[in-house]
Amino acid sequence: MQRLIFFLITLCWIALSQPGKAQDNKFPDVWPRNAVKHPVPGGPQYNVPFFTLIQRETFDFNVNNEDKAAGIAYYHKLYKSIQIQQTLNRDSFNSVQFSVPGSEETRSLNVRKISADGTATNLARNARAVNNNAGGTTISIEGLEANAGDEIEYELTTKASGYAGAFIMQSEIPTAEALFRLTAPKTMKFNFSSNIPGAAPAVSEEGNSNVYTFTRENVAPIRSNPLYNVKPVLARLEFALAEITEGSKTTKINWQDFGKETFIPYAAINKQEARLVEKELGNLPFLKQRMPLPQLLYLLEQYMKNNYQLTPPDPYQQPGDLVEAIRTKRTDKMGMIKLMNAFLYYLNIPTHVLFTSARDEIPLQKDLVNPQLASNVLLYFPTLGQAMAPGEPESRFPCYPANWINLLAVRCHDTLIGDKSEVLTDLINTPLPDYTFSNISMDASLTDLNNPTWEVTQSYGGYAAANVKRGFERAGNDESRKNAAFNSILPLEPAMRKVVSYSATNETFNNYPLDKPVVVKSKLSTPSLVENKGTGKNIKVGNLLSGSLILNPVMPEDTLPVQLAFPFYFETRLHIDIPQGYKVMNKDDFSASIGDKNEHLGMKMRLVQDGNKAHIFVVQYFKLVDFKGADKDLFRKIVERVQILKQQELILGK
Repeated sequence: MQRLIFFLITLCWIALSQPGKAQDNKFPDVWPRNAVKHPVPGGPQYNVPFFTLIQRETFDFNVNNEDKAAGIAYYHKLYKSIQIQQTLNRDSFNSVQFSVPGSEETRSLNVRKISADGTATNLARNARAVNNNAGGTTISIEGLEANAGDEIEYELTTKASGYAGAFIMQSEIPTAEALFRLTAPKTMKFNFSSNIPGAAPAVSEEGNSNVYTFTRENVAPIRSNPLYNVKPVLARLEFALAEITEGSKTTKINWQDFGKETFIPYAAINKQEARLVEKELGNLPFLKQRMPLPQLLYLLEQYMKNNYQLTPPDPYQQPGDLVEAIRTKRTDKMGMIKLMNAFLYYLNIPTHVLFTSARDEIPLQKDLVNPQLASNVLLYFPTLGQAMAPGEPESRFPCYPANWINLLAVRCHDTLIGDKSEVLTDLINTPLPDYTFSNISMDASLTDLNNPTWEVTQSYGGYAAANVKRGFERAGNDESRKNAAFNSILPLEPAMRKVVSYSATNETFNNYPLDKPVVVKSKLSTPSLVENKGTGKNIKVGNLLSGSLILNPVMPEDTLPVQLAFPFYFETRLHIDIPQGYKVMNKDDFSASIGDKNEHLGMKMRLVQDGNKAHIFVVQYFKLVDFKGADKDLFRKIVERVQILKQQELILGK
């Protein structure tokens, strides 16, 4: 069943409680006891099945002493009203779903439907809450039975930890009115940032508090597209505590302090842990061999992820306990990172720790300190300009999660200043892998047009190799799943080919680094790809030449970027024996050159005839992961040319 999903997203972090006078009523009563339908705006933008009539969020940092002592930073209230414009199929729309992050404690939830005639139906009993994979709670309100003219409204109140967040006012449906209000003691100063040009909250005073308000009307919907990440570009207003004054002391909030406090638990080990780490390293035979640093790093990570089981955090154990980890070969994510960091320390390999966001989340900002966003941890090697993710079981150096590529990160490392160890912190971007590392190639030969069977060799390196290996590792020894893994990477649609044979080498994670490619060989019978046309022959080579890359021909709108998972290089080579007496009639159809002087991306194609053999070469390369402006226009041209290429035939005539 398809569902309308409204995500309540508040980004916040646990910090020390701060002073401020608490209001007697920490959740002002804005939920009217008597339901009243709101006026519905007109205009073509609201000629849709449903839209957000009102979205109102309040953040109140005037917290009472009891809640301060419990680590509560503010009281959060979300009110949302949804206007139903058309009666919808109950199977496609009969529920509302939203998420509450783990840093918030739900205090109350009001939900009701106001019918077109003004009749109100309380839906609070229809709400169900379940834990989600993000560590928070997903709340579903079922049985809406909404008709045209109905209004569904809900109000959620929570207590939250943290001193930063985001008011996200845009979604895939229009919003008529979005209202933001933040109240805080005058001793607390906040920074604000918005991706809406010129947007900034108005400031006023109420007693001992500053009040920040912002209103936005007629917020257009955003259109999802697989070629970019939606959440980072949603219209929003972000806020973060900038400084706090207690008595005569003013403390400024900065990334440097966050880095120092967050780095130490990953770096500090006690004497017992140190002895066990040294003993563990002594058991690794490959350390007795001389090898390049990248190979050593790969083998260390491969050993750890093969021999240590990643477990969820245990509330009854100290996070990252290396004594328990080494003895049981089981540890949590923090333990995996801490253990690898300890290995590297004792091997005297310079290592920094990076804390970053994700490409499908809100990114970090230099002047807006929101530590909850910096939740992903990398170990960075400054001498190589590369990183690894010890806490992510399916990544291997030098690949780390593609979703973390080229993002602003907080970098931390310790150094000796005099005789004292200091933690140094700055901001850098996570590494952008070289496009040649993730190389994908296919070499296919056809020697007999009367029995059109292709001999195909496919090669995958870097991130592409890691993706293929993950597929085969998940399949394990299950033959049906292994066959499905092969089917997903062999060229051509299943209806166009019969697989005669196939094999793979280096298809699972082993002691060979990722620069050694996965190689898949196959024989494919394709009688439907060769057609006799009078005295000539047409060979349908388009799908082989364009490969299995699925690129959406619809570009993201306006200034939105095109985003790829990782930089890569894709090459296809076809070799076709031409029968005696035939020649290529449309050589020029296989000529293309798309690119510019920046060479961030491009495509080249050519056909070379050598005696009775025709060789067709196609190369596509994408050196970045984000393409804007002229690069985005070039990307569009490449996609359009690939769409044409898919339909192309090699025409042979006498």
